Amino acid sequence: MRQINTIRYWLLIGLVFAAPVSFWPSISLPVLNFPSFRIGLYQVIAALFVISCTSLLAKRPSTPSHKQWLPRLFMILLIPTIVIGLVTTNSLSRTMLYCGSLIALIILGVCGYAVWHHLTKSQKDTLFRTLLWSGLVFGSLALVQLIIASFDPTALGTLCSGCSDQVFGFPRINLFSAEPQFFANSLLPSLFAALFWKHKSRLATLSLTITSLAIGLTFSRGAFMAIIVSLVLCTILYGFKHQPVRHLFVRSALVGAGIVAAFGLLIISASVRYRDTPYIAYNTTVSMIDHLTLGHLRIAQKTVSAHVESATRNTKSFVPEGFVQASSNDRINAAELALDAWNDSPRTILFGVGMGNLGTYVQHHSTPQAPSNLTVYIWYILVLAELGITGLIGLILPVAYTLRRIITRPLTPRLTFVFGTTTALMTQLWSFGSYINVMYCYVWIGIFVAIVGPSRCFTPNTAPV
Repeated sequence: MRQINTIRYWLLIGLVFAAPVSFWPSISLPVLNFPSFRIGLYQVIAALFVISCTSLLAKRPSTPSHKQWLPRLFMILLIPTIVIGLVTTNSLSRTMLYCGSLIALIILGVCGYAVWHHLTKSQKDTLFRTLLWSGLVFGSLALVQLIIASFDPTALGTLCSGCSDQVFGFPRINLFSAEPQFFANSLLPSLFAALFWKHKSRLATLSLTITSLAIGLTFSRGAFMAIIVSLVLCTILYGFKHQPVRHLFVRSALVGAGIVAAFGLLIISASVRYRDTPYIAYNTTVSMIDHLTLGHLRIAQKTVSAHVESATRNTKSFVPEGFVQASSNDRINAAELALDAWNDSPRTILFGVGMGNLGTYVQHHSTPQAPSNLTVYIWYILVLAELGITGLIGLILPVAYTLRRIITRPLTPRLTFVFGTTTALMTQLWSFGSYINVMYCYVWIGIFVAIVGPSRCFTPNTAPV
């Protein structure tokens, strides 16, 4: 029994540390137009972790039955929604695959929830210290990828297809994740662990700096917005709890400095890649401002005269694009199609069109030219369209429970970390629609519910902490 407990603990450490390794290394298995379906290192660790928790989940919970309303309500909301989706779908095999994936992710979160109560105080402290090392290690590797990409346009084949320097002049760093926004999202727990570390620590300060730098290198607006929203909400929480905010402001300033420094490195990268282009540093800066403000703040880029252009026509030239309106329109159009499908009937409003069935449903009911694997870039709208109001409420119920419990309890550094990370992750979900690419989120949600919930939900086999 002690051996399985040790194995389970180290697998959890692996899931926490290796969150940025959610895409590479892996083998693509894009069955049934499900391009995110991959089998890789992180998925194998997650599967082994779930297997190691089998005996633990089989134990009878020690929480009184009248306090088990959360899992009961969760199942009451999700089970009928999934069943109705399977019955009414136009693409049964694809819906079954998606539903199976979601159930697997929920089980992963339940395992995180259960294991937390079996950890000793020392193991819990090590778990959060692992986050500091994760941010430091993968943040440093992100800087290495930027240096390589400044001279090699593919960064030795590690950049994603949309991460090259063809839009902004500099690469957007994705490291081992599918896209820059997924990489930035995976670093948010490390960022907030370092931000709210319980005592002064050089490791925490260094991790906070490097992690902030790495998030800045992704140039992900969603991540920047998530950090800003979360820090604002943390400040409000501090005020509500009458806690001093000086430490929060100082550490937040360090986060801002790291992101601004990353912007400087991106400008340098563009200047190296297109060193023969006149005004490349200035135009890259203007392009970044245009992109970050969604095109609302436009500053004219500098151009060269016809005479100078003729003299330099044989040199490599580049004009940064800034805010890409076409990309924004694609996101808006996909969201509108999804909302139209959701609003099609009382059934779809309550239970959605079925997981994985959105593209096919849109083809049959409104837009024949829509792709069968229609991609929605806002997670909340994706869930609303596929699982309806009941499914969306079910999936955000544990998050709402976590935040409510924190608000009603005295603040501690650990609870502040939970609050900051939760609000940041939920804000980031406005920027992309994906279930499988953010597996680590489900682990953390389970752990967070365990942290704020009753102290005895599964009979622990270790000493109380």
